[in-house]
Amino acid sequence: MFVDYCQTNWPEWLAIAEFSYNNKIQKSIKIDAPINVSRLHPYKPPTVPGQQITPQAPVEVEGEEEYIVEEILDSRLRRNKLEFLVKWEGYTNENNSWEPEDNCRNAHNAIAAFYRKYPQAPR
Repeated sequence: MFVDYCQTNWPEWLAIAEFSYNNKIQKSIKIDAPINVSRLHPYKPPTVPGQQITPQAPVEVEGEEEYIVEEILDSRLRRNKLEFLVKWEGYTNENNSWEPEDNCRNAHNAIAAFYRKYPQAPR
């Protein structure tokens, strides 16, 4: 794209050109796959001013503290090990976390529901 020196919005073009130059991907750098924009969500703070979200306490299962899985949102293979993106019951979306398959061994129903909804997801 050619920008004429008389163009009135040249500071905008300069910023775009500088960003493009500074963000060239070098072949020697390994980067993760880009994030699809559909996966991004804006932060939604509590609706009542001063409201604090109290996290739900873990439950005890077979002598161990465990948190309740509300929903499995995604799955991925990381270093040839399956991980699930877990939405925890009683927690907000910023507390979602990637958990190894071993940590989700008591969430059979949530995992089955996820694979019914997304049958092509990594297993």
